[in-house]
Amino acid sequence: MNKTPVSDGFTRIHFLDVLAGIAILRVVYFHALSNYIVVGKSGSLAFETYPIWVRICQVLLQFSVPLFVLISGFKYSISRTRHGDLNYQKYALKRIFRLGLPFLIWTVFYLVTSKILHPGSWIVTAETPIGYIKALPALLLGYQHPAYQFWFIPMLLLVNLIYPLRERIRIPYSLTLTFFFIIYLLSRFQSWPAPFSYLEYFLFYETGIWLQRQMTVNPRLISSKLSLIIGISTGVLFILKLGTSHTPTVYKLDTFIIPMVTLSLFFIIAHLFRTASPGILTKIGIMAWPIYILHEPIVLYNISLRIYSYPGGLAPPIFLITGSLALITAIIGYKIIDKIPIINRSL
Repeated sequence: MNKTPVSDGFTRIHFLDVLAGIAILRVVYFHALSNYIVVGKSGSLAFETYPIWVRICQVLLQFSVPLFVLISGFKYSISRTRHGDLNYQKYALKRIFRLGLPFLIWTVFYLVTSKILHPGSWIVTAETPIGYIKALPALLLGYQHPAYQFWFIPMLLLVNLIYPLRERIRIPYSLTLTFFFIIYLLSRFQSWPAPFSYLEYFLFYETGIWLQRQMTVNPRLISSKLSLIIGISTGVLFILKLGTSHTPTVYKLDTFIIPMVTLSLFFIIAHLFRTASPGILTKIGIMAWPIYILHEPIVLYNISLRIYSYPGGLAPPIFLITGSLALITAIIGYKIIDKIPIINRSL
């Protein structure tokens, strides 16, 4: 693994940054494509009705959240290896300030800007105290317009806070991985509502921890043969998905594709970038968190939907242009915010 010193005295594992870079690029362009679908298909979400190029792009850009959770678990395992037993109270407070505080700050910010820019799409149909109270649970779970993509943050915070408590119970990884895989299947097939559906992501967090510890004792775990086998298996599942014509069938395939895609990307990127990494993907990966926070509600929601509504706005390359605008704007916004004292702590 290629490591270089960083300012905090520790080392940076480049392939994790590359993974994060790929994941956040997929998130940005997937959101751009989602807005394209909403306008182009008048809100229809029937997968089999999409043009083939839309179906291919959607398949290739999906399932980045599990990869982020796996990376988080991998980094948690590194931290535990370096620092040993943790003080749970200090750890929990640190996680709350790192994830919970930005979530609240930016949710409020996007609610206010949405109220100004799009008063007709405000989250509360009747702006009364009861209306606001009813909207509050969805807001705190990150499932409410305009910052609907923020559901990832309370989910990750929940996983971060619960996992150290689970870790105190000495159970072999084989058993915990099996248990979390069962939870994952139950959540997917029974359509558990949030926050119960968040439990399915423990599978990926545990997998990240297991991978880090396995790679520590067995660096040969990342091999070209293993990457090839997983990559081919994932490719077969992707082709099967593209050929399906019924949404329930697609959803069932997704349940098995998601872990395969996550493992496939991890092993392939870790194998390719053990000794070198592309600078641009590394830089984007380091900025993944602020890009995630900044890219969607204002740029994509307010700009891309308008572009798509113009004549010719639904040409295939347009979603790539709007996605790139969102990415560039988020990076510029982060660079500006990062120079402003106090406010920069929100990222």
